Amino acid sequence: MKHIIYYQFLSTLRDKSIFWTLAFPVILGTLFYVSFGSTNNREWETIPVAVVKEEENIGFSLFLEVFQEREGDTTLRLTEMQEEEALEALDTGEVEGIYYIRQEPALVIRSSSLNSSILEGILSAYLKNESIYMDIFENGDLTVPMLETIGEMTDSESFIKEVSLGGENLDSNMSYFFALIAMACLFGCFLGMSGVMCLQANISTLGARRSVTPAKKGHMILALFLVNFIIVYVCLMVLLIYLNFVLGVKLGNHWGGMMLTCFFGDMIGVCMGIAIGSIGKLSLPVKIGINVGLSMLLSFMSGLMIGNMKHIIDTACPIINRLNPAAVISDAFYCLSIYNDPVRYRNDLIILTLFSIGLLIVSYCAIRRERYDSI
Repeated sequence: MKHIIYYQFLSTLRDKSIFWTLAFPVILGTLFYVSFGSTNNREWETIPVAVVKEEENIGFSLFLEVFQEREGDTTLRLTEMQEEEALEALDTGEVEGIYYIRQEPALVIRSSSLNSSILEGILSAYLKNESIYMDIFENGDLTVPMLETIGEMTDSESFIKEVSLGGENLDSNMSYFFALIAMACLFGCFLGMSGVMCLQANISTLGARRSVTPAKKGHMILALFLVNFIIVYVCLMVLLIYLNFVLGVKLGNHWGGMMLTCFFGDMIGVCMGIAIGSIGKLSLPVKIGINVGLSMLLSFMSGLMIGNMKHIIDTACPIINRLNPAAVISDAFYCLSIYNDPVRYRNDLIILTLFSIGLLIVSYCAIRRERYDSI
């Protein structure tokens, strides 16, 4: 058994299919990161805004002043202008909006955009607390502590923080990286299929030589599974380390759970490849096409190409994603990083285990029953 594993290991390392297991997920992960991996950590540009003073409103005037001069805040760059000058600047794009200081403050924006939404939010924040500001100003309480309090009230980050249900910050694009890891797990099917094709005498010369050896088919399948499993698992660990420590994609702090998820994901990927390679007498190109098509279809349904596809399918027909190993792997990562649901996480691992055992049994039965008239 040991020598079978040893030579299977050497043969697998020479297999070109290892590119799809290691290099392709790393390249795709890099492209994901370049496209949107650090969007939540970007620094927003300062928004130029014109201020037109039509009437006296000390509350709104001081609000804008405190908002602009707060230490470390570069959200707004306010410039006081006459109305005609401000409108001209708005038309040419020099400013994103115009604040009108009057009894009822108003805002004029150039067009609907993210910056205009921010400006509307600032005005809404003032109007919501206008009575508080006016009480402060009417009572003449403009001491330094009170001005600091006003500054804190204008800082939304002091009372709003985006967190996930699992207690960790989560980039909205993390679903793509979870689906990417699931795809990398399923890509173990290429090594599994390539290995089992070398056990079939009607497909490869190596399979013909192995068919006349006294080694049991069960031992050869077990060796094939163990070797491919170990190699694919190492590739998955390289991918996790690359995403987390090189690209800086925060996958979460549950490294034990992520490694365990990859363990079961690796198992289902290799077993799927072994099953596809052992069933039927199709040629190698046809079976490669089935592997590629099936793995990419399952990855698509887990959200690899469209981030909310998994949610769409869960809403329309939940049973599909419970039978989709890529979606189950992705869901396990969600359980670790968002849901904080150990029961659901355990169920995901059980589903992957049952699928893997079923595929191995089917593969063994298919290969064990093969007989050849002549080799």
